[in-house]
Amino acid sequence: MPNPDPFVLSQIRQLIAGDLRAARSDEDLAQRLAAKGYGLRQTDHGRVLTALPHGLEIGPLV
Repeated sequence: MPNPDPFVLSQIRQLIAGDLRAARSDEDLAQRLAAKGYGLRQTDHGRVLTALPHGLEIGPLV
């Protein structure tokens, strides 16, 4: 995974922070993120935030 721009990653995390808190399951979170154009992928290093529709990795989901 390429090194994400820290500023951009911070802005995206702020955008999805409410969804991370409100989601009741991984499926619910995936639906909430998809509505904003993002997705999740499980990797050896944990969950990674991706950009839809192509699944390009943005950065780790912390």
